[in-house]
Amino acid sequence: MNWEAIGSIAELLGALGVIASLVYLAAQIRQNTRTMRAATYESLSQATAASNTLLISDPKVASLVERGFGRDPLEREDRARFAAYLRMTFRRYDSIYLHYRQGTLPLEAWEAYWNSFCRNLRGPHVRDFWERSKNDYTSEFRGLVSEEIRRILDEPDA
Repeated sequence: MNWEAIGSIAELLGALGVIASLVYLAAQIRQNTRTMRAATYESLSQATAASNTLLISDPKVASLVERGFGRDPLEREDRARFAAYLRMTFRRYDSIYLHYRQGTLPLEAWEAYWNSFCRNLRGPHVRDFWERSKNDYTSEFRGLVSEEIRRILDEPDA
């Protein structure tokens, strides 16, 4: 065997090693992506559960939120408390949208969250809050929410 044949065999073995490394790396990236998506979904679920726990554990908070989503006027102190609740809610959904845009939350999950969130936009107190605070959120989320509010307001029974 000559040196040229040995060099060719070594080159082939090196190329096979690179290919095997790339296949392994691709499998690791896929596994990491699945793990990250699962962790993201779990984290968002926990944030939603914490918000629900607040409503379940305190009847006064539940009553305030119920009135806030309604049409009756709120007392000054209740407006401030409801605004705090909405800041928490809008911030969570802005984060959820960011995860969706970055690909760590699948479309199906985003659509379920978005449908739930849109029901909140029907109340006049919520829309008033949005007009006062929309610049506190990311521009893409701001556009999405503002478009949904326009759509709601264009409905005949809004």
